[in-house]
Amino acid sequence: MAVGDNGLSSKLIGCGDSLLSVEVQIEPTLGVLRAAVNELFKLEGQFIYGQSGLYNALYLSNLSIKDVAVINGEAQIDLQGELITGGECDIPRIEEQLRAIALQFNTVNRVTITVNGVLLEDLLDLRG
Repeated sequence: MAVGDNGLSSKLIGCGDSLLSVEVQIEPTLGVLRAAVNELFKLEGQFIYGQSGLYNALYLSNLSIKDVAVINGEAQIDLQGELITGGECDIPRIEEQLRAIALQFNTVNRVTITVNGVLLEDLLDLRG
């Protein structure tokens, strides 16, 4: 996430940020979506991704994969653990960061994410 980039570098999201992709090497596997999400979760506690200067909106969270499936073009990602935001601007950052991982694959055109059985958008809804 390029914080404050105002969509200059990529897709505009949230509080004037840009969603940017990072290429990561993954060991060959049939479960490439699971592996990609796991790579993101390995960054737990890392506010900034390496030397890139890119913000990791999930750095406060402690999440793991319960289940992942792609069925009829829909990625279903079931997570478990603790989801913590760093403030209101992290809400769209978290949603987009997780969705973008799944949508990078040409077999995926929709994404449903749950955390501890609750839809991600419901967990992050400020209306309570």
